[in-house]
Amino acid sequence: THRSETNSVVARNRRTGVSVSSVADAMEKMGVEKLIQWLRDGYKLVRECNAKLANEAGIPISLKVTAVKPSGTISLLAGTSPGMHYPPFTYAIRRIRIAKSSRLNALLQQVSIPYEEDIYDSSAYVYEFPLHYDNPKSIDDVSVWEQMSILAMLQREWSDNMVSNTIEFDKDLYSPKDLANAIKLFLPMLKSTTLLPKDKQIYPQMPFEKISRNEYEKRVKAIKAIEWESLSHHHANGDRYCSKESCRIF
Repeated sequence: THRSETNSVVARNRRTGVSVSSVADAMEKMGVEKLIQWLRDGYKLVRECNAKLANEAGIPISLKVTAVKPSGTISLLAGTSPGMHYPPFTYAIRRIRIAKSSRLNALLQQVSIPYEEDIYDSSAYVYEFPLHYDNPKSIDDVSVWEQMSILAMLQREWSDNMVSNTIEFDKDLYSPKDLANAIKLFLPMLKSTTLLPKDKQIYPQMPFEKISRNEYEKRVKAIKAIEWESLSHHHANGDRYCSKESCRIF
């Protein structure tokens, strides 16, 4: 960076963050005991690799090496639950906004992906993708206490850096006193936490919308095979080496 003080701290601490995701899926499939053993073994391996590479490069070993990040986009791509969180629904519609100028539109419309005009942005379409999370439980099945326990376990067994988390709760089931007690009990084991009341509001073009299994299967059958090769030589422009005033684009 342009500040020598910042560079000195970065060089000394060398923070990194090897993250895990799909934690809720793993817990349901293998059980919490096996997951904890995996995390312990994985943490040792990350530390060993970090020490080896740091010694080879002649730099300090990283002060922090592990994390649990939100993992929204990557988890959607992999079809798994994000970060430490349970999926919002077992079967759902995931709505994605795509600019009308994008070459993706012709491809998605050819294979019968449902879409409509974006009611918030006239320059975009909203596409509806059916999703199935391979997890017997959704966030509606998980109490505040279970979510907090998972958070504390990940902070204890894996994450040097703060675990990204949002603890969701039903306002009809938990009083402010209940939530205060949960924070008091778990705070000594945590770096920070966020509590969010579950949004039961229904509004047009929601990012996620719950559907039935029958509706999911119906939508999947309606989608034709996607010819991804038709997008060859298509690359999105990304922003790199950004400063406050500008970004260099390749």
